[in-house]
Amino acid sequence: MSRGFGGYVSSTEVKTNIGYQSSTTTNKRAAAKATGGDVTFVTAGGQLQAVHTFNDTGTFTPTENIDVEYVVIAGGGSGARGDGNGSGGGGAGGYRSSVVGETSGRGSSAEAKLSLVAGTAYTVTVGGGGASQTTSNTSGNDGSNSVFATITATGGGGGGYGNGRTGGAGGGSGNNGTAGAGTANQGYDGGGSAGNGSGSGGGGAGQAGSLGTVSNGKGGDGLASTITGTSVTRGGGGAGSFNTGAGGAGGGGVGSTGVGVGGAGTANLGGGGGAGYQGASGAGGKGVVIVRYPVIDDTRPKVLNTEYLIIAGGGGGGGSVSGSWNGGGGGAGGYRNSVSGETTGGGGSAESPLNLVAGSYTVTVGGGGNGGAASNAGSDGTNSSISTITSTGGGGGGVSAAGRTGGSGGGGAGGPASPTLAGGTAASPTQGYAGGSGNNSGFGSGGGGGAGATGGNGSGNTSGNGGNGLSSSITGSAVTRGGGGGGVNGATGGTGGGGAGGNSSNGGAGTVNTGGGGGGAQGDANRSGGNGGKGVVIVRYLTADALTFFTSVTGGTKTTSGNYTIHTFNDTGSLVIS
Repeated sequence: MSRGFGGYVSSTEVKTNIGYQSSTTTNKRAAAKATGGDVTFVTAGGQLQAVHTFNDTGTFTPTENIDVEYVVIAGGGSGARGDGNGSGGGGAGGYRSSVVGETSGRGSSAEAKLSLVAGTAYTVTVGGGGASQTTSNTSGNDGSNSVFATITATGGGGGGYGNGRTGGAGGGSGNNGTAGAGTANQGYDGGGSAGNGSGSGGGGAGQAGSLGTVSNGKGGDGLASTITGTSVTRGGGGAGSFNTGAGGAGGGGVGSTGVGVGGAGTANLGGGGGAGYQGASGAGGKGVVIVRYPVIDDTRPKVLNTEYLIIAGGGGGGGSVSGSWNGGGGGAGGYRNSVSGETTGGGGSAESPLNLVAGSYTVTVGGGGNGGAASNAGSDGTNSSISTITSTGGGGGGVSAAGRTGGSGGGGAGGPASPTLAGGTAASPTQGYAGGSGNNSGFGSGGGGGAGATGGNGSGNTSGNGGNGLSSSITGSAVTRGGGGGGVNGATGGTGGGGAGGNSSNGGAGTVNTGGGGGGAQGDANRSGGNGGKGVVIVRYLTADALTFFTSVTGGTKTTSGNYTIHTFNDTGSLVIS
């Protein structure tokens, strides 16, 4: 790990400290938002967070406005030194925390986060522990305060030869003394007088010091925090002397008996020092300042979750044969949709979005099929595609034959045939409906299938309408696309760009960029079916995702709507993510 801005994080560190396992993480940087201290990265609350640990005095400078959590612990007080009489252990340094779900010292709730201003250099003072007491029959020395911005943690109180000293957590008392008082929201009192020649423990962040007659004057326990990603207990009080009591959990020093020296409080845990019976007392432990805030996780694989609407070119309407055959309507281009809450063609549910990484993606917009010339079936539309998703071109309308298979099927021809000329079937995977069948006892031709409905069947001399398309709001406004072409005698095209059937005329063309099918041609003369409409490819993604993970995304006509950025391709092109 590195000191200062960001810090390049190796793939091993990412796996160990963050939990991501992509081999692509090597030498990518988790973007810290401040400088100062030793910077590491952890996951907490479902977010990657930067942690700045100050074991020594320094400066914290945000590069943007941020709200931070903190643990600020002052230096612990040193124990007292007696001369054949018990004396008190040092109190832990004051313990202040704003970590959500944890507690501050003396059983108080977590404090509010700090709001810090970009470009401001905040001095971070890490308080030292109180110095060892080497003079007989003398109380210990107080620890020094730790300071971060507006937050000050008070140094721990020195242990008492008589009365314990006041501090972040209070010092324990010596024989016949009174307990040192702790500070509200920072630490507990030291233990009071035991009255039997033994010293009491200094207060901890999470517990008062014990009397010399209880647990041998043990120091009060500290508090555990996971601000660094691992649970660490800090802020334990030092033990009193005479009975060799234990220091409080979290760095408190042990007390001594005989001529032994008291144990020092642990550095950077703010532990109180243990008292000396006839030897020197233990020094208090230095404090610590730890700051944490969420950052952009630039170590994860960069993926743009992309919704799409991909419509192929519509099929051309069938041509006619004078006096005998009417052309069927062309089927709409295949309609594939992954927009949440909408449907894909043929009645399918919305598909799964694409997860696109940086790169260039060819976007193919399928052309509409040509309307069939006299005596010819309509041509199929061509496919539209992006990445792994392909929509199939609509089937051409039939003439003297069944409709053709496609994204949506073409309509069957109407005329003197036996059996009935069927509509073309829809392609797989589901993306449209089948075309309608032509009539074999009259001249009614079938309508082309649409994205949202089957083409109508011919009945007698009445032709079927084109199947309706589907509405999508992928661009921010509801637009219906993917209508099938109508049969003849003025049968209507399906809503969403389907061409109308000819009425003593050529078939109507499908609407460009809707994938609508072309209308069939009427057989009172040799006529041509209508051309199918060109398809369209539309993709969208959350604007915030693109700004988080990528420099730019280009291609097609780029617009925005609400939280989304939309790229509309009316012609073949490329979507470039960088």
